[in-house]
Amino acid sequence: MQQASSIAAPRRAPAAADRVSAASVTPEWSAVGTLVILLLALLTQVLIKTGGFLVYSLDDPYIHIAMAERLVGGHYGINAGEVTSPSSSVIWPFLLLPTAGTPFGLYMPMALNILFALATAYVLGRFAAQIGMPTDWKYADAARLAIAALLVIATNLVGLAFIGLEHNLQVMIAVVAAWSMLVHARGGDLSRWVLVLAALGPAVRYEMFAITAAVCLVLAMERRWLDMIVVGAGSLILPAALAMFLLAHGNYPLPNSVMAKLGSGSAVGSGGIVQALLGGSGALSAYFQNSFGAKLAMIASIGIMAWALTQSAGRLRAVFAAGVLVGVLHMTAGQFGWFFRYEIYALAFCGMIAISAVSARAPLIPVVGLMATAWCYLPALVMTPGGAANIYEQQYQMHRFVSEHYPKPFAVLDIGWVSVGRGGDGSVVDLLGLASNEAVRQRDKSAEWLDDVTRRHDAGLAMIYVEAFKRIPGSWTKVGELKLASRRMTASYSSVGIYATAVGDRHEIARRLAAFKPTLPNGVQLVID
Repeated sequence: MQQASSIAAPRRAPAAADRVSAASVTPEWSAVGTLVILLLALLTQVLIKTGGFLVYSLDDPYIHIAMAERLVGGHYGINAGEVTSPSSSVIWPFLLLPTAGTPFGLYMPMALNILFALATAYVLGRFAAQIGMPTDWKYADAARLAIAALLVIATNLVGLAFIGLEHNLQVMIAVVAAWSMLVHARGGDLSRWVLVLAALGPAVRYEMFAITAAVCLVLAMERRWLDMIVVGAGSLILPAALAMFLLAHGNYPLPNSVMAKLGSGSAVGSGGIVQALLGGSGALSAYFQNSFGAKLAMIASIGIMAWALTQSAGRLRAVFAAGVLVGVLHMTAGQFGWFFRYEIYALAFCGMIAISAVSARAPLIPVVGLMATAWCYLPALVMTPGGAANIYEQQYQMHRFVSEHYPKPFAVLDIGWVSVGRGGDGSVVDLLGLASNEAVRQRDKSAEWLDDVTRRHDAGLAMIYVEAFKRIPGSWTKVGELKLASRRMTASYSSVGIYATAVGDRHEIARRLAAFKPTLPNGVQLVID
């Protein structure tokens, strides 16, 4: 049986002749430098498209910002008097608390994402610096530099930063776990901090139970039973605490954001293979078409790790088994896509372990594989400025209208931007269900239900995607339409229909829209009927 040293050998000591060049640019600098350059480039493009105002590429981070504002006042949810969990992360809204309600509150998600991305890039650089390479291959140092830079792109660290959610923290934990396991396999210690992060992971995102399971598997294979129990039990504490809190308030045990996706179904082809198999031939076909490159990279990583599992022993065998476990779990039940974010943690974890399995024998495989994977995520970089422009032209303008021109209850689908700065006054009627327990349970968003819910909450204004509903209530009157100036990237649809509901005054809304219209950014159209 082949031993670990030939599969993932430590990095050779540099010869005296190449120490000068190695000292000038290291893999750590390659990774961090790539990250910083791309961050600055995208920030420049975003600011150009949004008039110098930092806007995230999705509306979702503003849900967490609004939730953090409510937490400062001691309320968990969006509207006062209704406990809800619109965040898919247990801890992310709490991390935003230090600046919640202050002018810097809008930028805290970006600051945290940059911090976590820098830490991740450094660890990726350390990983690239120490992967095994053939001792007689003259391109070894150049390959390490390339691997470090490509890993930053292939893990979409820059795109995730502009999404403004918890994903860079999730990826950082996965990367640190993989790197620590590989160091441990070569004789190092498995740091207690890694065990803490593995236990904390599910509180960042529920998918991180896969990483927790992987760490527990390594501990079990080393017969470290007490550590395994502590990590496994520790990973349940925060998710279980939130579940009990939600149940005590009459909610589902999982956040509304999770339940809304389960209720409406994931985007076509974005779910795991089990969901695709249950959905029939059409769903299976869509599964392989959606995020095909990412799924191919995951399958390749699983295949490499499975092969290495048969060729290794001891600690390294446990690491490969852990990698296969994470890959199979995500392929089976995890999601892909949703603007290049859901699969990154698993792809990073599995990719690092797979690279360590083949780099000493065939160093071009990880280089070529990473080039292909990075190519799959280049669209995230290209689309991010356009996505930020979409949110600026649509959700941010909706926020401005209800904040500056319509101080009354209103109904919407996207609750992020429109909820920021409102203080939980109960004026946001959520039709999707992230901030509404009634709406998340209402599977059929019929015209009758839309009419009824807006009447009961006295919401005279509705700003919705017309395409999201089978039928609009006959009691509603269309007053206007807000149209994007930019090409649609992350907005669900290119235009938002503006309606006076049965309890609204269409003439009043039209007057307020007319006063608002001259303040819109160039190119954004507001058509008033």
